[in-house]
Amino acid sequence: MPLEALIKISLILLIIVGLFIILRLFFLFIFRGSFYVDILRRVFGFGSILAITSFLTYLFFHFSQFKYGLILEKLNASIFVFSLALVISNLTIGFLKIYVRSKNIILPPSEFVFDIIKLIFYILGFITILNIWNIPIIHFITTFGIGALAISLALQGTLSNFFAGLNIIISKNLEIGDCVKLENGEEGIITDITWLNTIIKKPDGTYIIITNLRLFNSVLINYKNLKDLKIISVPIKISYFNNIKKIERITLEVLGEIYMNSDKIDKKFKPFLRFIEFSDNYIRFNVYFKVLNYQNKEALIDEFLRKLKERYDEENVIW
Repeated sequence: MPLEALIKISLILLIIVGLFIILRLFFLFIFRGSFYVDILRRVFGFGSILAITSFLTYLFFHFSQFKYGLILEKLNASIFVFSLALVISNLTIGFLKIYVRSKNIILPPSEFVFDIIKLIFYILGFITILNIWNIPIIHFITTFGIGALAISLALQGTLSNFFAGLNIIISKNLEIGDCVKLENGEEGIITDITWLNTIIKKPDGTYIIITNLRLFNSVLINYKNLKDLKIISVPIKISYFNNIKKIERITLEVLGEIYMNSDKIDKKFKPFLRFIEFSDNYIRFNVYFKVLNYQNKEALIDEFLRKLKERYDEENVIW
């Protein structure tokens, strides 16, 4: 190929790549601050420039005229496949992020899922490049399959927690900020959902860290907001030989005292009690009131039970 023709083709490539870069800057300026900027960066990124350059090189250059033309042609094809894998993976991740944001799905800060998507496209690109260079890929695929199986067996628990976490996040049955009650009776607010664990903050400030698989398979109550969880039910059981009217009067007096003096109780919700069982040996009833702050739940229950015990003792109530 004459030097003059080579220079002309090189200039054409430079002009096209330059226009591509200018177009990228133009769109990024027009859509600055927009949600789609991330997609534009991926469309007009390094991988796209490399793919276009490689494709135009294939169109304009006749590799057969060079001494090592076949090698250069395969090298150019390898670059094109690599850049194409980069572009497709970036676009897939970009559109996936758009979908996640449009559905208001809150993903953990880790880019683990997106890294897996990239790895899949890179592996496919690598296999294609091996095929371009006439390198047998059957052994590679077999080795990769056996390795993937061994890893999946070794990380069975981790993968189970990961997919359970992915299901929880996508289904949105549980979200950060939800108030939940677990099977063992413990309650708290979900503060974080990672790929492997869910973290729940209890009213006393301590944290419960539960694996996603265990949480996914358990039966729990999700209050979805704090309004329902702020209404507290305190079970009380006393001897059957007590006077029921006396018990009701004393209990309501204690509730009224807390209602007037405590800064933890919601004054808009009037406390009340309901008898739920009369057996041969005891009377069982529940007391209901509402806290202003869910974090003060246990403190308010403690205050109520202490005062109730004192009054019952003063009034000779039989437990």
